[in-house]
Amino acid sequence: MNDQQEKKREVPQLAHVLAQINQGHLADEAASMLADLVQEVTAIGRKGTLTLTIEIAPFTGNNDTVQLSGKVAAKPPSRDPHAGLFFYDEHGGLNRNDPRSHGTLFETQD
Repeated sequence: MNDQQEKKREVPQLAHVLAQINQGHLADEAASMLADLVQEVTAIGRKGTLTLTIEIAPFTGNNDTVQLSGKVAAKPPSRDPHAGLFFYDEHGGLNRNDPRSHGTLFETQD
């Protein structure tokens, strides 16, 4: 085994480190948000994003120590915008009924 392979083995698994940040609360929050996001993505049929940020800062007073903190954010898939058809008059007013006719062209669903 060469030195590079030996160094790679010594690196702790990310999941193990993540499980130790804030007593595992960050990992639990990320897992919960991931499950919610999967449900939204499958319901809407569009992609979403889960972002995990881990901040590493030197720990004051000890050169051999760092402090890890993290946050997780989800961006759910976007839905189609709600739309409706309207007639407009010469003043820019909007109406579901055509002001130039006597009947209603669109049934109001609002």
